Amino acid sequence: HVTSSAIRNSEDLEVSFKRFGLNGYSNGRFQKLCRYRYYIEQLKILNLDEDHELLHEVVNEKVYMSPAGDGRLLGHLILEVVIDRVPDEEISEPWQQVILSIANDPRVSTTSAEYQQWWMPLGQERIEKVTGWLSRFDLKLFLEVLRVTANKSGDRSKIEMFKTRKKFMEGLLELKLIKSSRLFLGYEAASNLKRTKGSEQLTAYAGLNSSDTSIIYLNVDGLHMIEGTHNFAVKVMDQIPDDTPVLNYGITHFNDDKFRARVKRSYFKEFGTDDGYIEANHDRHLNWQYKLINYFDEYGVEIPADKVLTRVEYRKYKEKFGVNIY
Repeated sequence: HVTSSAIRNSEDLEVSFKRFGLNGYSNGRFQKLCRYRYYIEQLKILNLDEDHELLHEVVNEKVYMSPAGDGRLLGHLILEVVIDRVPDEEISEPWQQVILSIANDPRVSTTSAEYQQWWMPLGQERIEKVTGWLSRFDLKLFLEVLRVTANKSGDRSKIEMFKTRKKFMEGLLELKLIKSSRLFLGYEAASNLKRTKGSEQLTAYAGLNSSDTSIIYLNVDGLHMIEGTHNFAVKVMDQIPDDTPVLNYGITHFNDDKFRARVKRSYFKEFGTDDGYIEANHDRHLNWQYKLINYFDEYGVEIPADKVLTRVEYRKYKEKFGVNIY
């Protein structure tokens, strides 16, 4: 009744306690239960873009670690409400931060204590939904690193190339083809992002023993794409060789040569062929986009060229290669 009254009247819970003559029992179990119910009910109606004070209260360990019955914690209820309310497409950073503050990134070993405690009870559907949001955020971070790298070079062609690479990867995202991701950051990029975003805003990432190179892995509708900064040839393959452990979350630091020329050698060594593997150097003549679009098409992944190219590029692409129509 106290909680319902506070929500109905849009008043602070402390005001309701005072109105009901309960302000002298601030440490009592009844007030705690009211407060916790208030959190859950408010989360159900808050604006999804709002950085509300309540979002900062629910990530207090004393709150989310409180028992909620049936062997679950209040944190499980908070996570369920947040994950279920937010649309599949995108989550605002304040709401994403609630998830990461309570349960951390789900893209870890399924045997880890945190995964067992928080993610297992939430179910695979919710895990996949969160993974989708984090993939979008990973790509946003990677593109920021790529932009800074291009601008820092002062090379006009690299700055223009950043725009085309950004369009291609964001196109894959908008086509809802990116199913999961993993971000690998060099020292300088990690330091810059921590300074500009804050450590608590970063998703889980793996480190590279490189001051410059940063890399992103994308699962594109079941195919595996690896992109990187600093003269990195984009790679796509139908299966990942064991010697390229991009999805081994037990490994958190990598040599960047694992993602360069060694990938093709590892693929051929393990699978005895390179038929399911391609790589392309980025150029200004649309050849790398054409190569990737055709590769994906061969494996049944449809990528309309106009969705991953700028308007000017698409016109040139049609003149040079024709057009794929789905």
